[in-house]
Amino acid sequence: MVTQLQVYGQFMGMGFGLDPGQEQPFILWGAAAEMGVIPWISVNPLPGGFIAPPGEGVDPHYKGEKILQVIHLQHQVNDDGTRRVFYTIKNVGVNPIFAYVIYCGWTDAIPNS
Repeated sequence: MVTQLQVYGQFMGMGFGLDPGQEQPFILWGAAAEMGVIPWISVNPLPGGFIAPPGEGVDPHYKGEKILQVIHLQHQVNDDGTRRVFYTIKNVGVNPIFAYVIYCGWTDAIPNS
């Protein structure tokens, strides 16, 4: 039985420029792919388009609701024990997305002793 579940996460990078229906594939490797027992990817679209000077507002091309989805999440373990995580970010909304932030999370289950 698991008595404690620790959740960790870190900023992994940014992506730019996804029109509706467009996808962008990524590969995660190295220390981030090796951490924890249940790694996952999350994504957060940034509001607006670019940072405009005060009072100028947001580029109208990038206004509206933004919906991103992480798809095709796959975990690979090589013969030497190293790992890679393959995933794709897809714009499933109707508005273009100027920029988004990618996070990686993982958990460690601590068994009851």
